[in-house]
Amino acid sequence: MKNINRSPLVLSLLMLLACMACDDVVFVPIQGSIQGLVKDNNGQPLAGIQLSATFEAPSQGGESFPETQTATTDANGFYRFSELWDEVTFSVEQAGFRPITQWIDLGDDKNLELNIVLEGSPEILGLNLVKTTLTAATPDTLEVGIQVLDSFNSNSGEYTGSIIIQDADGATQAIVPANMIGASQQQFLLNAQLTSDLVPMGTYTLIVEVSDPDQNSYQLDSGQQISVQ
Repeated sequence: MKNINRSPLVLSLLMLLACMACDDVVFVPIQGSIQGLVKDNNGQPLAGIQLSATFEAPSQGGESFPETQTATTDANGFYRFSELWDEVTFSVEQAGFRPITQWIDLGDDKNLELNIVLEGSPEILGLNLVKTTLTAATPDTLEVGIQVLDSFNSNSGEYTGSIIIQDADGATQAIVPANMIGASQQQFLLNAQLTSDLVPMGTYTLIVEVSDPDQNSYQLDSGQQISVQ
């Protein structure tokens, strides 16, 4: 009797042919979860963002039916979906942010960590200061230009902002409004006027805050300091 050497390839082909000969091929559904953090394009956690996950859920009769779960981010931007099945359509549609839709196969990772970045918050590119020293003895004014980049908005309107003047202990000494004075494509320019009579003599740090027409805001410690002498 000949000794037949069945290689792994031959065995695989035989198993495939055996499965093809079966009347029914049973696919085992995969259940899993998706969780992660939602932040804006400035890296700030976003609370109250609603997400959805749509999938085909199996039933006891062997058939599947469409199901959609929703989740809302907490104060830290965290969300979690559990008891999802197989292939999931994951989406985020929040007013003021660019929508996101993503197809996910839980067969690749049934406990997936998915962090989301939503585009839509204004980004402060920098400040323009002609000088950094104000004279307290005579009325003195400092013009501050704020450069802003914003690539997505669902509403049109004016950008608003403010300059927060903080002392060396981090206490706010004054807040000066900033108004929009120009726009070019996705960039915007705001202007604020700081006067020497707003604060006593000393050295101060400028904190910048900008809000877009969608009421998304961003605050930045500019690292810029001014002094009143």
